Amino acid sequence: MGFDAERTGAMTPWELLACYDGWARSTGRKDSNSASKPMSVEKMKDLGIEGF
Repeated sequence: MGFDAERTGAMTPWELLACYDGWARSTGRKDSNSASKPMSVEKMKDLGIEGF
């Protein structure tokens, strides 16, 4: 993707994953069925995600 370690370290996990997703799509990655399914509310709670 071209980021140096300092820039990558300054990103939140969400920013890094969004950058990866955009980069992967632009280079021809095909979405799998499991990646296109939205995460359940229960799974988000299990992961400690709040404010959804």
